[in-house]
Amino acid sequence: ASQIGKGVSFHRKRFVQALRRYYNRYHTNEGYILFVDFSKYYASIPHDKCLEVIGEILDRNAAPEDAAVTKDILRKIFLVFGGETGIDIGNQCSQDIGVAYPIRVDNYASIVRSVEAYGRYSNDFYLISPDKAELLSVLDGIREIASDLGLVINERKTHMYRLSDYYRHLQIQYSLTSSGRIIQKINPK
Repeated sequence: ASQIGKGVSFHRKRFVQALRRYYNRYHTNEGYILFVDFSKYYASIPHDKCLEVIGEILDRNAAPEDAAVTKDILRKIFLVFGGETGIDIGNQCSQDIGVAYPIRVDNYASIVRSVEAYGRYSNDFYLISPDKAELLSVLDGIREIASDLGLVINERKTHMYRLSDYYRHLQIQYSLTSSGRIIQKINPK
């Protein structure tokens, strides 16, 4: 969200592109979309697991000395936050952690399960598939990974809709019509 050109409007455009790709592939609005949300996301990120996940990313992608320095800085930032869980949502490092920490969920949905369309904006994410049972199965896998990461799925905010229904994502209501038109309305609430 804090990267130039990668905020809410960028994600909304990608969401519309995902709906268009779905319609262009299947030529129908028959299908399902699953919205999932992590409960108290930033407040619940466990420091030790986060260091492990971010450390693995750094070890694969950074020079060893850069990875070591970055992990040391991250440990010190966690000391400032105090406790064993939670990061300050307003801190730039926290925003980067929020993007990177659930990468196992992203990879599971996109690569392992090859979900038709998947996107995540912070702790809110969606999955699109023509098969409702597939989405429910993927959700079970996501729950398992989330639990391993110390995250909890917010069941109250987790919903499945038909693509032809109206559904809200990032404060916009969407619907995919049978002709492929994507209706977008500002959420009246």
